[in-house]
Amino acid sequence: MTTAARIALCSTIAIVCTCTLSVAQPTYWVTKETTLYRFKQGGPVKTFGLSDRIRGLGARSDGSLFAVSPVLPDNGEPEFYHIFNPFAAHLSLTPTSVQTVAFSSVTEVGNVLYGTGGQNNLYLIDPSNNYEPTLIGPTGLGDVGGLAYDAVSGTLFALDNATDGLYPIDFGSGAAGQIIGTLGIDSDSCGIEFLNGTLYAAIQNITDDKFQIGTIDTSSGAFSPFFDLLDFAERSATGFAVVPAPSGLALLGAAGVALARRRRA
Repeated sequence: MTTAARIALCSTIAIVCTCTLSVAQPTYWVTKETTLYRFKQGGPVKTFGLSDRIRGLGARSDGSLFAVSPVLPDNGEPEFYHIFNPFAAHLSLTPTSVQTVAFSSVTEVGNVLYGTGGQNNLYLIDPSNNYEPTLIGPTGLGDVGGLAYDAVSGTLFALDNATDGLYPIDFGSGAAGQIIGTLGIDSDSCGIEFLNGTLYAAIQNITDDKFQIGTIDTSSGAFSPFFDLLDFAERSATGFAVVPAPSGLALLGAAGVALARRRRA
């Protein structure tokens, strides 16, 4: 390789590294009643108005988001929704099914969903069967605000607003295990979701009177905020979803093409 080619290669790699760092942050979606916020850490916050209150929100493996409402405005029944293109300039809710259970939190596990609702019971939800819920059993918790599945460890976690504690949940019985630990704050409503083994959370932090985004240590339960979404906290329908940033591999591929073109030139 000539000196000029080496310089071109180094310059291309530097550009790719810079671009990769610029997209390293995941994208977050947070709901507060009928308002949806979309943002990256440290970036601008885009706000959308929705047609219904959203209490549960989550990312699907196909790149879409699912959402659940506590009640419908017209007849008081909870409903499942889809947000098919969450990165679009305008977001809207597409109804999928009306439910007999008002879910407080839902998470995807493989091809099915698990949700908590009713009297803090755990349900199995089948998207292929009109999101039909099947009761598994009571969690034994007082106010489940968030439910999230860690694909890395194969563990289902619940965040209980009544105790501000993080718990493992048994898939077979629905029962919460021994408390892992507490957040270290007073939480009023929340949403949680895993991404690459990290548990992210959107929490109405009553202690600091802020609506915050952060992470939860799954070994201690401690909450570490890194972004203040709003400067006040309140009990409200709260959902949360997080999607990874685009892979830097595509950028590396583009850089290789650019370098090959330089060589041919």
